Amino acid sequence: MFIVQPIPAGRLERMGIVNHVAPAIEIEAFIYAMARTIARNSPLSVPVMKEQLRIPAGAPSMSSSTSGA
Repeated sequence: MFIVQPIPAGRLERMGIVNHVAPAIEIEAFIYAMARTIARNSPLSVPVMKEQLRIPAGAPSMSSSTSGA
């Protein structure tokens, strides 16, 4: 990353930096399918997952910003 060279998508996938690699012609269908899957999740599960990802990153908690503190 520090050498500012492009990294092939397949390599990024093997490294765990990206979850999926698809040909450009399939991207739109793939993204819409993923969006449908996310939308089918419980309305409360997506915000909880986002909060869980935010905590290790050291970002401020959403609950602390809405608690009036």
